Amino acid sequence: MKAAVILTKCKESHELFGIRAEVRENAEKPEQEEWYATWAFKVSEKTAGREKFGDTEISGNIYITTEYPSCPYCGAKGFFQCSECGKTTCWDGENETVCEWCGNAAETSAEESFEGISGGGF
Repeated sequence: MKAAVILTKCKESHELFGIRAEVRENAEKPEQEEWYATWAFKVSEKTAGREKFGDTEISGNIYITTEYPSCPYCGAKGFFQCSECGKTTCWDGENETVCEWCGNAAETSAEESFEGISGGGF
């Protein structure tokens, strides 16, 4: 099974965490990779670097599964990708959010399609 970790920061605690995403087969379009967020866990910068979390780049649809437990710090159920730096911050439906990586403030909405998420460079 193909899986990767997306490094993300919490919008409230500003702490780093990992989102485990895995590829699941699409019966209707087997040639199309679809990613599913299945787990979230606290992680230190040292561990993330050692484990090379964030080295794999993910593009395409990322769906949040029912087993996804939410941000381990604030409980936000989703996440968004910053249009400026490309990294992710947890998100809980707010209309405007600030990226925890670069400080960019932007209007946000639910999305499933992402471009080149790696979450590295912390």
